[in-house]
Amino acid sequence: AICKSFTCGLWTLFHILTLAAADMPVQPPSAFLGTDEPRKAPPEENLLRIRGFAKNFFGCSVCSEHFLETFDSCAYGRCELKGDDGVGAALWLSQVHNVVNARVAQESSGSQGQWPPHKTCESCWKTDDEWEPTAVYSFLRRTYLPAPASDFLLDFDTWQSICLVVVMMILVCFAWRACQGPRHGKKM
Repeated sequence: AICKSFTCGLWTLFHILTLAAADMPVQPPSAFLGTDEPRKAPPEENLLRIRGFAKNFFGCSVCSEHFLETFDSCAYGRCELKGDDGVGAALWLSQVHNVVNARVAQESSGSQGQWPPHKTCESCWKTDDEWEPTAVYSFLRRTYLPAPASDFLLDFDTWQSICLVVVMMILVCFAWRACQGPRHGKKM
């Protein structure tokens, strides 16, 4: 198994969602939920949903604050992304994930290197500190979503339905965890 913790599972879910949105064809603006507001492109909408999850449901308040600060400050070029830039959204999330890993490793005196590891994907790195975006995106795809999203999701409405089911499953997990008692200082 790739993940051994709840937090790892959430990051995995977030990566899968951004990669699947990158694969989805961009839908033209149309009425959404009976309003005259156009739909946002799935990649932009996914990042907003991930932000909403971090704000409203993530159990670690310090982790949530860090994520919201990163998101809202447009760190790592998030605000320069076009709404339909699925590759950019997936790479942005991966960069944020690496920053979180580095902070957690520093706070816990651990040593978690950047992802993907140099030994696993040498072509992903231009230098020790700078990655090659095209190679990293390909590696993300092979790791988290080896088949095209179109193999799983036929249209935008199906995509929304699946996202709703996933969010409901996460809420059920949180309700279950809340019934289990308090957690002790787990960090993102």
